[in-house]
Amino acid sequence: MSQSYTSSVFQINHEYIRPQFAVSRSPCPALNALANQGYLNRMGTNISFWDMLDAIRVVYNLSLPLAFFLTFFGFLTSGEFSHRSKNLEDLSYFSISRWVTAIFTMPSWTLNLESLSIRGTSKITHNASLVHPDDIPSTSPDPALLAELLLLARSHKGVEGLTLNDLGRLHAKREASTSHPLNWLHQQISLGECGLAWSVLQEQICVPVACDSYSLHKQMRFESLSIIPLSRLRQWFGEERLPDNWWSVVRPRNHIGLFGARRCAGEVARVSERIRKE
Repeated sequence: MSQSYTSSVFQINHEYIRPQFAVSRSPCPALNALANQGYLNRMGTNISFWDMLDAIRVVYNLSLPLAFFLTFFGFLTSGEFSHRSKNLEDLSYFSISRWVTAIFTMPSWTLNLESLSIRGTSKITHNASLVHPDDIPSTSPDPALLAELLLLARSHKGVEGLTLNDLGRLHAKREASTSHPLNWLHQQISLGECGLAWSVLQEQICVPVACDSYSLHKQMRFESLSIIPLSRLRQWFGEERLPDNWWSVVRPRNHIGLFGARRCAGEVARVSERIRKE
């Protein structure tokens, strides 16, 4: 890892460790991957606002405004305020110093990853998730939905993976299969998740295209193709880990900003709308 990543969050071991029974996990593969590799508390509990902000900003190379927006929204819907000062454990007797401490001690704002799986009209969890079932709390990918996602990642000119058009088709299929339509908030969250997954995992590759010519040999040219490779899909959505060679190859080289993420979500929405009209 580059020496420029100096946050204390990143000065520990980041070996991938499969989550055990007692740990707390969310429906979000991005956050689960951070916990499974120690960029967040491996237990997934009592995560501070600033630790989560720092982790998603640096690991996924998000802009500060986008990282702040995502973190704030998650904590707003699922976080908890509490006083942690040991001096406040007992205020049963009158003491000016203890009461002054109680008044001026800043409360901590923490989040357990599992709390993000709680359902409700104003909560983050929604139906039509790519790899999580509808209507029930879920903190790990559903095998059937995961298999469907990986099966969709077919060969594109010799490269196995998922295009943006494929992602839009899958989103449209999942949304059409829900028992009731998503409300506006959950539609935006669902599209935003697809857009962020695409922004974080996709890569530009050059694929050869054969062109007929009047000569005895075929001339070869190359064209650019944007795709999420199959291996990244399997590791990200299935194993909930950062794909291999994350820091040297996969991690986005440029900041992912609010407008860029919104633009990708809009592309997924347009593909989904076109599929629904077919």
